[in-house]
Amino acid sequence: AIELDPKSSWTFYVRSFTCLCLKNFEQALLDMRQSLKLEPKDINTAWMVEWINLCLNRPAPALEDRLLELAVSDEDTYVAKVCHGVACFLQHKYDEANTWFEQAYPIEPDEWDAWFWQGLNLAYQEKPVEAAQMLEKALEKKLPVGLLAPLKWLEQDKPELYSHLSHFLNL
Repeated sequence: AIELDPKSSWTFYVRSFTCLCLKNFEQALLDMRQSLKLEPKDINTAWMVEWINLCLNRPAPALEDRLLELAVSDEDTYVAKVCHGVACFLQHKYDEANTWFEQAYPIEPDEWDAWFWQGLNLAYQEKPVEAAQMLEKALEKKLPVGLLAPLKWLEQDKPELYSHLSHFLNL
């Protein structure tokens, strides 16, 4: 499909998700960046570029600002609320992050982003049962397993919680 239409952002976007399912983060990131290059105003694609980066690396210092820029660009959307929540989470504003994630659910009830990030947020609040419930919900919504990679942050930051939630990484 890419050979037939190399200017189709959707084709690169979909192939990126295929790569995520295979945990090939480098190719997933390349494809998502190409999709964004072809559709530079697509907030969802821009958000996915950031999330895939978070699967490969710990957050870079400017990430919160980029996420807040995305959130402001289309502030009443699901993705904007998730980006705002993730920015708050990265700033250790856990209660504020929960509020943003809870605002996202009714907008797009079948999406998985808010469930995953609220699960990680709850893990950092040392609420493993609630965190596991949120992660299960994200998987029920068909979260690609590769996007669970930020759970590995817990291994360094909160090893006791990591042992409780690490089974999600073995799917």
